[in-house]
Amino acid sequence: MKKALALLLLIACLVWAGPVWAGDDDLPQFPKIAPPDPLPDTECKDVAQPLTWGLGDWVSPTLRIHVEKTSWSISGSVAATGTNVVLEECRLNLSNDAESTFAGVRALDGHLYGAFGAANGKIKRLEFTRP
Repeated sequence: MKKALALLLLIACLVWAGPVWAGDDDLPQFPKIAPPDPLPDTECKDVAQPLTWGLGDWVSPTLRIHVEKTSWSISGSVAATGTNVVLEECRLNLSNDAESTFAGVRALDGHLYGAFGAANGKIKRLEFTRP
């Protein structure tokens, strides 16, 4: 009887400890951490980019940015709109009169890494992709 109980206890411990031995691919995937500070350097200046690369929609888990040539809007956990759009080879800068700003860089992986500064002084760092 003691052997059966010991065997049952051993099996229970192995089942409980199983996830510890599982590979990284078997474990739940959690949200990625915010982009590094400062924004990553980008090498896209070596690649020909049309100056329309940043126009359109960009999404992150909590925000959506819509950029046009002369206006932009951010919706989601924070909201803002503006008319100042500066689009360079690798950088996208958005601002408005209420001191809301977004500064982002396009990385080689096609993602947009950026920081949104709200008028209340809070800064939110995010990674955006195309929807």
